Amino acid sequence: MSQAEETISQMKKRIIELEQKNKLNQNTILALEEQRNARGQLFDEQSRKLVDGERNKLLLELEEMKTASNKEILELRQANEDVKKALNKEIAAHNTTRENYLEQNNRAERLGQAQRQAQSEKMAADERARRNAQESMEAQSALSRLTDQMNDLQKDNQTLKMQLENTLAKTAEHEVRGETRIQLISKVRELQTEIDRVQNFKNDAILQIQSLRLERDRETERANLASSEREKQQDELRIAREGQQRITLQFRERESVLAEMQRRYEQLMEESIRMREEKEREQNAYTATLQNLQAKASEQLVSKDNIIDKLRQEIVELRKNSETTSKSKEKEFKVQNQQRIKEIKEEHNREIIQLHKIMEEKEKEYHDKEAEKKQSYEKLIFTKNEEIKRITTINEREITRLRDETKKREDELHTELQQLKEEKERERDSLIKEKQNELSEMQQRTSAECAASIQRESAVRQECEQKIRTADLQRAEEMRRNSEEERVKYETIIKDVQAQSAQAIEDAQQLKEEVEQLREVVREAEHKALMEKESALEQQRSQWTTQFQEMIEKHQSEKEDIEKEHQQREAVTQRRLTTEKKKATDALQERLEAVEKEKDQAATKLRQFEAVHGQEKRRAVSDVEKKWKDKTEAIEQKYKDELQQTQEQLKQYQKKIQELNAAQKENKQREDEMTELSEKQNTEWREALQEREQQLQRQEQRFEKEKQIQSAIHMQQLEQKDSEIRLLQDTLRRHEDQLTVGAKDREAIMSELRGNIDAERDQHERLMSQVKQQAALEQKLRDDSILQLKQQIDENHSEKDILLKQAVILRQQLDIARAQLGGVARLGLSIPSINATSTFTGYQNNSGSSDGVFNSIQENDQNQFTVNSTWFPPNSRSPSVRLSPTQSVWALHTTLNLLNRPKHKHLHKCKEQQKLQILLITHVYYMNKDQKRWKIY
Repeated sequence: MSQAEETISQMKKRIIELEQKNKLNQNTILALEEQRNARGQLFDEQSRKLVDGERNKLLLELEEMKTASNKEILELRQANEDVKKALNKEIAAHNTTRENYLEQNNRAERLGQAQRQAQSEKMAADERARRNAQESMEAQSALSRLTDQMNDLQKDNQTLKMQLENTLAKTAEHEVRGETRIQLISKVRELQTEIDRVQNFKNDAILQIQSLRLERDRETERANLASSEREKQQDELRIAREGQQRITLQFRERESVLAEMQRRYEQLMEESIRMREEKEREQNAYTATLQNLQAKASEQLVSKDNIIDKLRQEIVELRKNSETTSKSKEKEFKVQNQQRIKEIKEEHNREIIQLHKIMEEKEKEYHDKEAEKKQSYEKLIFTKNEEIKRITTINEREITRLRDETKKREDELHTELQQLKEEKERERDSLIKEKQNELSEMQQRTSAECAASIQRESAVRQECEQKIRTADLQRAEEMRRNSEEERVKYETIIKDVQAQSAQAIEDAQQLKEEVEQLREVVREAEHKALMEKESALEQQRSQWTTQFQEMIEKHQSEKEDIEKEHQQREAVTQRRLTTEKKKATDALQERLEAVEKEKDQAATKLRQFEAVHGQEKRRAVSDVEKKWKDKTEAIEQKYKDELQQTQEQLKQYQKKIQELNAAQKENKQREDEMTELSEKQNTEWREALQEREQQLQRQEQRFEKEKQIQSAIHMQQLEQKDSEIRLLQDTLRRHEDQLTVGAKDREAIMSELRGNIDAERDQHERLMSQVKQQAALEQKLRDDSILQLKQQIDENHSEKDILLKQAVILRQQLDIARAQLGGVARLGLSIPSINATSTFTGYQNNSGSSDGVFNSIQENDQNQFTVNSTWFPPNSRSPSVRLSPTQSVWALHTTLNLLNRPKHKHLHKCKEQQKLQILLITHVYYMNKDQKRWKIY
């Protein structure tokens, strides 16, 4: 991804450089247009001054110049369009490479996931093989124990048989009771049944060991298959990485070729600019000389004829110098251009040779890699065939060995163990089927989720592609419209064309930004979808791992239960054998004592016993033969099933070999496609180089045409300058006449202006006198207003003194009110409090205001307000009087009425020096519903 981001950044830089080139081309077009306009203006001015015959010639030359300039503009536009086409081709190629790169990345991620799964499966298979090996070791140890026990039992059986034979030989002479013989026969049968049971247990253990071995072999085969698949995936990853590296190398080579082409183009542009600058310098020098000559001509009007001759001589010399310089420069420029063209062609041929060498080396490397791949694939197929043969030989040997072991076996299999095995197998099959169903459901869910996510991604991509297409179409339509408008209004409105071109460039930048934003959105959506998929897969894996762990734990618990049952049975058998041995020895001793007494009875009954024993042996043999036939048939069926399974595995191996061959074919097809793509790219590069050569030739032709045109222009300019000098002489004469007439007109105008100035001075003096009178009246009015204000201030001070004296009376009334309200407060009534704690010193700060000063206002939680006071007499109680807002309003109203009465006029005599610290504070609060603010008056 880092390489892709680097390539994208490089492509963006490339696009910016190409845009800059387009801007340069547009600037050149504009410069040419300006030159054309300047030339047109010059030609128009000259056409006005020239004679009718010369005018026609100049008009023809102007038309030719216009046609040439139009041709140049058209060629520049074509070059611009070619550059745009090349840009679009490069963008399309970049998009294709980016898509291929993304596809390869997706394949690599899938292969990596498959590789991880194979590794996990291989680890699980290794753990299973290890567990099976441990179980086989434990089973072998149990088998060795059972064999030891069997040997001990056989030895005991032989000793018992010997004892029986001895007792029978001894008791042949004597008769024995029927009951003792029957007891002996029953004991012998019990011992044989126990021996058969132990042998059956041994055979079951052997079968279990064989089944475990088969499972181990299958798991090893699965692990080998997983390893082979992992190797295939690694090969595919390697191939994909090699393809990615090839694409990056091709992309870098293409970028190097384009950079060289750009460098050459820039060199040519610089040379053309340098040539233009030199021409402009020459023109400026020529114009400077002409201006100097004109200045000299204006200064030296007296000696006209001599000056004209000198000017003509200088013009002839200048013409000669300009012709010589232009011819020498043209020769040098041609030589330089020829040398540069030769160098460019040589470099081009060298690059083509280098490209051919690189292509041959790449083809050789590709063929060598193909041969190595073929050899590796053949080796893999050969090793797999050898492994298959080895596995078949091992299976055949095991089959023969097992058949030999089945022939040697002579004991019966216990029916109960078979039933238990069948039940366990059924349970296992049921569990396996359930888990397979669960796995199939999970796979279906995952497939559905993947399909939904793929659909979402496709929808997002389609939307983005549609947006990009619409943006491209809009851009194309706008460019077409602009081109049409330029064609229609080319000659009339050049400024509008420039504005439209700037707007088109801004629109293109905006469109590019939108496209980049859309690409970022698509990347984010793809990234989010991949993260969601990975999270879902990890959850599924965790679920599967938990399920497999539960299965393994169940299997281990079942194995432990079986081993405990085996141990219990072994202990029971050992106890039975010990007890029966003791009983048999005691019974034999008793029988030996009784046999000596009953020899005669035993002789007669032995014959009957022998006959009965023979019949029972025949029956037992027939039963054993039937059972063994059934067992052998079942075993043969099992081996047939195993053979079928091995054949199916062989078929699967063959299918995989076929798949490998198909994959080889696909890889060959891919390689062929890559070679075709490389050839196409080489052809495109060659075509681009040819186009570049053609463009260079065209540019050379253009330079030559420009030189010719400029030389013709120089000659025309010299002729025009001769005519201009003559015209300048005529204009100078006319100018002198006009100056004489203008001087007379100026004197008349000056006399008129002097009369106007005198009239304006008289008017100004009258206005100044009127303004002075108005200013004096305004000052008188201001003095009268100031006196009135001072009188009002004195009246306010007197009213202030009256109010202070009335405040003393109000304080006394408030003390009385507090004393009366003290009882109400004792009853628990809540009355808003007023505490006054500030000093007022007779309007020292606000002498012109009639309002009081309010300080230290404190607002309580219940819209109650406190004013602390310190001017109460010392003998009075604490002024903790609470008044409601309505009571405070009433108090204010009463105080104002008292102060307005004429009785209290004697209070005006109070002096300010007494400084009575009195504060009259009344709080009137109300809530403004709109602004919700408390206002204080």
